[in-house]
Amino acid sequence: MGELYVPDTNRAPIFVSAGVVKTEEQIRQFTRIPELAAQVIGSFSENEWQGNDPTGRETIFWWDERNQAAYNAVGLRNPGSKAASEYLPRSIQRMHSVGQLAIISVTALAHEDPQTVLPRLAEWALDMGADGVEIDGSCPNHGTILGEDVEAMRALAASVRQRVGEDPYVAIKFSDLPETVIDQYTGRTRLAVDGVSLINAVRRQVPRDRRTGEQHIKVNGGFAGQSGPAIKNRARNNLAAWATNNKGELRAGWHLGYQLWSVGGVDSGYEIHERKHYLGAHMVGAAQALSHYRTQRPDVVIRQWAEEYDEALASSLSGLSGSL
Repeated sequence: MGELYVPDTNRAPIFVSAGVVKTEEQIRQFTRIPELAAQVIGSFSENEWQGNDPTGRETIFWWDERNQAAYNAVGLRNPGSKAASEYLPRSIQRMHSVGQLAIISVTALAHEDPQTVLPRLAEWALDMGADGVEIDGSCPNHGTILGEDVEAMRALAASVRQRVGEDPYVAIKFSDLPETVIDQYTGRTRLAVDGVSLINAVRRQVPRDRRTGEQHIKVNGGFAGQSGPAIKNRARNNLAAWATNNKGELRAGWHLGYQLWSVGGVDSGYEIHERKHYLGAHMVGAAQALSHYRTQRPDVVIRQWAEEYDEALASSLSGLSGSL
């Protein structure tokens, strides 16, 4: 299947995840950050979507200062593939000119059939000039999280492959999955994809004000996602769960067959070692750490990721390699 390599070996394998970068100006802004190896652009739906409340009167973001966590309603505001087609080829050329990879993330809206829409969008993403495509299995669709339906995801991955062929790089993005579901994906049910992106938890209970009991976020459908620095441990646990067997013990030399991306910054050398020697993943980091009050200075956040990556790599590899 497809391979994905960071083109500039001087860059740390740091990327910004889909959900932050959508517009031409945002893409241009991230091309100015030399520590960044790739951008996952999107997620784009086929049709324009203005979110659950296009009037803007409902609250779709809330920042918990005490817990350093952001809560976002599932709104998925994006211009849609038709409008994005007007600038994406030009933007991707700019990314390539500075040595960044371009991965386009695509998603199906809640009322759409993902088995029909997503293979079509995957082909569109590659037509835009992307180096790879990410299928969003983390968003609610028809009342449930798409990635939790293992058989549906297996059928979807097969349909995408039939549409785009074996050569292009294809990844699936998952939210926090139950251990039983992870076991099905890593064991008995092999997906026809090259990479797996493990992101923050999707929570079905919306945070409430302790004093008034009011919801901090007005959510149509009852879904809200947690982001910000608080998800680092969740992302690490996600990655470890994918890389271990049911007993939680690493099988030395075991290869999942997927490249793994972890989300939330780098605070441990564990996944770096496994990425390097067994799993073959090329990128770590993510845009979830670009919380509300820091989005104006993404360069600061990304440089912190690069420093954390270098520190973890330097301090962890020798000790871990001796224990496996």
